[in-house]
Amino acid sequence: MIKKTAAVKILALAATIFLLAFTACSGNTPPSAGTATMNNMVAPKALTPDQQDIVDLLTNMDREILLFDFKTQDAYKSVEFWAETYKYGVLSDRPSGANTFGDEAKPLDGQLAVVISNDDSGLQWSFTLSHDGTRTSHTSEPALIDKALACGFGPISGPVGIEDGKEIVLYSALYSYGNISARDEQEYVAQPELLAEYPLAHLIKCRFER
Repeated sequence: MIKKTAAVKILALAATIFLLAFTACSGNTPPSAGTATMNNMVAPKALTPDQQDIVDLLTNMDREILLFDFKTQDAYKSVEFWAETYKYGVLSDRPSGANTFGDEAKPLDGQLAVVISNDDSGLQWSFTLSHDGTRTSHTSEPALIDKALACGFGPISGPVGIEDGKEIVLYSALYSYGNISARDEQEYVAQPELLAEYPLAHLIKCRFER
């Protein structure tokens, strides 16, 4: 019952984020997601100051909130977002995610919210995907993490181009008893062995397919 209640609370928080952060100040035009001229891209959501205040209000030491936009001019049938857990560079779990599939390929325009909660019950992932008037959500079971591990984490800093069938890393969290090396997140797609030095690592990925 405790786990179920926690999952419901996280889903409720994710719904609140969508209602506030994605619809607040609808009369204002959010700042540009960047100067990239890519026709197909995924990027951190550009927030107005009021929207950023909402996200900051809901964020604390035990909760991280990630917001992304995706938009394509080319037609795609599906998009999938998911979390991966690695232990010393070996993929061990895919705790949560969200996806959408269509019968016909078409341009995509949507948003993703990820809530990462890490309290005494463990770390939980909640994915909420909004696209084409529909919304899907999934929350993982909690997983305990050694509190002695230091963590270096963060999302992509700007837009990343979308290519058919190509995996994109949107976020990384690296856990270590020692030093943590900063790298471009996309390096982990082609070289997951770079994670071998870390007892634990989490990646959020996405893939678009025609």
